[in-house]
Amino acid sequence: MLKTIVIKDLNFKRNGTKKITVSQRIKKGEKILGIFIIAIILSTSLIYIFQMSSIATNGYEIEKYENRLTDLKKENQEMTIEIADLKAMHNLENNNNEFVTVEYSNIAYIVSSSGAVAIQK
Repeated sequence: MLKTIVIKDLNFKRNGTKKITVSQRIKKGEKILGIFIIAIILSTSLIYIFQMSSIATNGYEIEKYENRLTDLKKENQEMTIEIADLKAMHNLENNNNEFVTVEYSNIAYIVSSSGAVAIQK
């Protein structure tokens, strides 16, 4: 029960036609489909490998920048503390000349025997 399909072939010398059976066409189609599937598998594999290497490289870069950010935050904190210390010392030096001293002659001390002191207003 093989059906035949008649295809004209100009290169074929017997009365200009060539007979191809359906099973021959199916086999040819299977070969083309197999090649197409292999090409798709290879191309998707290559794309997958490229993306995985790209992700790994980007992950390394992100980790490097996160470490750098942590170091810069620590350095910033240390500098902020140092600036605060320097400002405090600078203010003390500048304010030392502005302090006014007053001499007191009558100083009275309150001594409590019970240790409790209360003020009523």
